Amino acid sequence: MSKLHIENHIARKFSAKILRRAIHPRLATSIFAALSLSITVTAGHEQQLPASWETAISRPSADRGSDGSLVTIWEFPHRGIARFCYDKEPAVIYFKYDISQRLTSIMKKDLNGAETSIGSFPEGPDERSLSCSDDGRTVAALNVSESILFVSKDKERASYKIPKHLPYSVSGVNSLLSPDGESMILPEMPALIDGPDVLKEMKVFISGNTYREFLSNDYVFIDEGDKITELQYDGNTWIKKKYINKKIDFYTNEIAKCDNHYIASLGNDDGELGFVDLSTPTDGRDWLNDAGVQIIMRLYSKKTIYGRYGICAFTLLKSDARIFKPERLARVDATGLKTFSFSEPDIVFAWEEVSFSKDGCYALIQRFSEVRERFDFTAFDFTQPQHVRLLGVKSEQCDR
Repeated sequence: MSKLHIENHIARKFSAKILRRAIHPRLATSIFAALSLSITVTAGHEQQLPASWETAISRPSADRGSDGSLVTIWEFPHRGIARFCYDKEPAVIYFKYDISQRLTSIMKKDLNGAETSIGSFPEGPDERSLSCSDDGRTVAALNVSESILFVSKDKERASYKIPKHLPYSVSGVNSLLSPDGESMILPEMPALIDGPDVLKEMKVFISGNTYREFLSNDYVFIDEGDKITELQYDGNTWIKKKYINKKIDFYTNEIAKCDNHYIASLGNDDGELGFVDLSTPTDGRDWLNDAGVQIIMRLYSKKTIYGRYGICAFTLLKSDARIFKPERLARVDATGLKTFSFSEPDIVFAWEEVSFSKDGCYALIQRFSEVRERFDFTAFDFTQPQHVRLLGVKSEQCDR
């Protein structure tokens, strides 16, 4: 049985208490820092893993100049999450709450700024539950009490009553709906209260009362404390395929698909953060190192890696930064690692999550609307105005 040891020095720690207040308890405690954990991979037989994550590779320095710049396409005031949701032409969805009617609408905004409503449900939204399939045909969300599930599939809208509430908010980008829109994670089968029963044609994984579950089409990854278990759908039920042991005090913030690799971002309550490739290596190579991720992470504060459409993204923030003002965005896909600088200065992020469009030519971020003269991270006021900003990539790949 192979063992992978990852050890890095702590670069910087920020208050986990402040971050929990900003995003989600125990989810956002891991914005900066380091890793000291030991992981054992087990799949019923011995697997060959790279001997070290410190292996030198022949590639340009990760601290080279950026591969392009980011320019603003549009932005609008919004305190919450927005996510890409489309088939061919890039578009973004977000929640819009009408306090007078106590009704939440899911709005869709295209490149030109035109908006349409996908549907609505009662009460305020669970921000992190906002989900969209990779083809844009399926949208799902929960209300703030997590008692109502809204699903729009091929423009058919349905609402369900969930008798058993989720113990926690939805954690990951695909912790409610799978990328292909064919699977969901729920605490139990809900009761249809309005519209056609779109769930009857979908695969539903019944949650084990943990918020650390992540979907990837026919796979479910579950953080069970001392291990991450991978289950696969065999046509009738979900069966265990393999598991990866980990330290029990490190929990999974996110699992992102980068090209053909599933990358887990692990953190603890002390703000330490590290990454592990959950995919079974076939050639004994370390993909994270070969792609340049490990190298560039040594130069910047470690950040959670997010993924959509097989493209992963994370922010590049200097380890001595006093505020969450990244120098660049990093994108990792089948072509490797590329970084992009901001055309406008003083962009202070309000949320850690970042993502790129299918062609890698657009990026989506959430920022604070203003930068105060003494805007220290530990003094962030998360009730202050925020904006969703759609950025266009100016590079050789993306001509604009």
